[in-house]
Amino acid sequence: MMTAYGKHIIVEPQKAKEKSDGGIIYPDSVKKLPNRGTVVSVGSAEDLKRGDEVWFSSYSGDEFEQDGKIFRILGIESILAVDKN
Repeated sequence: MMTAYGKHIIVEPQKAKEKSDGGIIYPDSVKKLPNRGTVVSVGSAEDLKRGDEVWFSSYSGDEFEQDGKIFRILGIESILAVDKN
Protein backbone atom coordinates (compact mmCIF):
# COMPACT_ATOMS: atom_id res chain seq x y z
CA MET A 1 0.00 0.00 0.00
CA MET A 2 1.17 3.50 -0.73
CA THR A 3 1.89 5.90 2.13
CA ALA A 4 0.75 9.52 2.17
CA TYR A 5 3.52 12.10 2.35
CA GLY A 6 3.49 15.58 3.86
CA LYS A 7 0.10 17.22 4.32
CA HIS A 8 -1.73 14.61 2.26
CA ILE A 9 -3.97 11.65 2.96
CA ILE A 10 -5.05 8.62 0.96
CA VAL A 11 -8.77 7.88 0.98
CA GLU A 12 -10.80 4.95 -0.30
CA PRO A 13 -13.90 6.70 -1.70
CA GLN A 14 -17.34 5.23 -1.20
CA LYS A 15 -18.96 3.92 -4.35
CA ALA A 16 -21.56 6.09 -6.09
CA LYS A 17 -25.16 5.06 -5.46
CA GLU A 18 -26.47 2.79 -8.21
CA LYS A 19 -30.14 3.50 -7.51
CA SER A 20 -32.36 5.81 -5.52
CA ASP A 21 -34.13 4.89 -2.29
CA GLY A 22 -37.27 4.49 -4.41
CA GLY A 23 -35.58 1.96 -6.71
CA ILE A 24 -34.81 4.16 -9.73
CA ILE A 25 -31.52 3.10 -11.35
CA TYR A 26 -29.18 6.02 -12.03
CA PRO A 27 -27.53 6.14 -15.47
CA ASP A 28 -23.77 6.77 -15.53
CA SER A 29 -24.34 10.33 -16.78
CA VAL A 30 -26.04 11.45 -13.55
CA LYS A 31 -24.09 9.51 -10.93
CA LYS A 32 -22.34 11.87 -8.56
CA LEU A 33 -18.62 11.71 -7.99
CA PRO A 34 -17.96 10.35 -4.52
CA ASN A 35 -17.28 13.02 -1.91
CA ARG A 36 -16.96 10.75 1.08
CA GLY A 37 -14.50 8.03 2.00
CA THR A 38 -12.37 6.25 4.58
CA VAL A 39 -8.83 7.33 5.40
CA VAL A 40 -6.31 4.55 4.68
CA SER A 41 -3.04 6.50 5.05
CA VAL A 42 -2.09 9.80 6.71
CA GLY A 43 1.01 11.92 6.07
CA SER A 44 1.76 14.63 8.62
CA ALA A 45 -1.90 15.50 9.34
CA GLU A 46 -1.95 15.02 13.10
CA ASP A 47 -5.71 15.45 13.53
CA LEU A 48 -6.63 12.51 11.26
CA LYS A 49 -6.06 8.80 11.67
CA ARG A 50 -6.59 5.65 9.65
CA GLY A 51 -10.25 4.61 9.65
CA ASP A 52 -11.69 8.14 10.00
CA GLU A 53 -14.53 8.87 7.59
CA VAL A 54 -14.04 12.15 5.73
CA TRP A 55 -16.06 14.36 3.41
CA PHE A 56 -14.05 16.10 0.69
CA SER A 57 -14.52 18.27 -2.39
CA SER A 58 -15.81 16.07 -5.25
CA TYR A 59 -13.24 17.14 -7.83
CA SER A 60 -10.21 17.35 -5.54
CA GLY A 61 -7.18 15.10 -5.43
CA ASP A 62 -5.77 12.49 -7.77
CA GLU A 63 -7.29 9.08 -8.29
CA PHE A 64 -5.30 5.85 -8.67
CA GLU A 65 -6.00 2.13 -8.69
CA GLN A 66 -4.12 -0.48 -6.67
CA ASP A 67 -5.01 -4.15 -6.23
CA GLY A 68 -8.32 -3.57 -8.03
CA LYS A 69 -9.42 -0.81 -5.64
CA ILE A 70 -9.79 2.90 -6.38
CA PHE A 71 -8.07 5.39 -4.04
CA ARG A 72 -7.72 9.16 -3.99
CA ILE A 73 -4.75 11.21 -2.76
CA LEU A 74 -6.01 14.45 -1.20
CA GLY A 75 -4.36 17.51 0.24
CA ILE A 76 -5.47 18.18 3.80
CA GLU A 77 -7.09 21.45 2.62
CA SER A 78 -9.62 19.41 0.58
CA ILE A 79 -11.14 17.84 3.70
CA LEU A 80 -14.48 19.45 4.56
CA ALA A 81 -15.54 17.36 7.59
CA VAL A 82 -14.42 14.36 9.64
CA ASP A 83 -16.43 11.66 11.39
CA LYS A 84 -14.09 10.22 14.05
CA ASN A 85 -14.74 6.53 14.63
